[in-house]
Amino acid sequence: AAGDTLWIVPTGGLIDRGAVVAEIDGDPGLEVVFGSSDASLYVVNGEDGSGVWEFFAGPGYAIENAPIVEDFDEDGWVDIFFIGGHGTSDTVPNFGRAYAIKSGPGNGDVWTMYRHDPYRTGYLLGGPVTCINEHPVTPATFSIQTWPNPFNGSVTIIMNIINELSPRLRIISLNGEEIINEELKSGYFIWLPDPQLSSGIYLVNAQMGKEKVTGKIVYIK
Repeated sequence: AAGDTLWIVPTGGLIDRGAVVAEIDGDPGLEVVFGSSDASLYVVNGEDGSGVWEFFAGPGYAIENAPIVEDFDEDGWVDIFFIGGHGTSDTVPNFGRAYAIKSGPGNGDVWTMYRHDPYRTGYLLGGPVTCINEHPVTPATFSIQTWPNPFNGSVTIIMNIINELSPRLRIISLNGEEIINEELKSGYFIWLPDPQLSSGIYLVNAQMGKEKVTGKIVYIK
């Protein structure tokens, strides 16, 4: 909590795209899993950084992405998926291999992929905005999705179009200040806040005919 270093693990190369944290071996405590450009996948104890095991992908197969932890074949054992190889726009031919390694009978979920989740929130409680249908007619007639949420650059807002009506989108601060009020030609909108706008929680209100949905987005500068 104070930002002090708890442990250090040396590797033979760079660590790109971060690490994942999960319980993967059935023992008490969490493990930290990350790949390195030295072509090795490292699994260490989260408590003290001591090594659990390593996997060498092969000469030249640098691991320059965060692994994904999940029980992909649903056999009760956690699997680790990652890519090794070379892929850039230089003159060296690109090549690569995908790996899936069975690790142990853990329970998985904590921070199991790059930036935590498919929305890349980088936030332990992140994910899509929750939509509240204020005037329900039939289930799932009108909804919105936002990602990433929280966000610190731009946020994408998508509304499913249920008829020929144009949706109206409003973004409002918690103190009632209206930031955006637009009628859209489509159900797709990207909001890039003004640099002067403060961090905080903003309400998203979308309306199509009599149908309304509202949700919250979190802006972090």
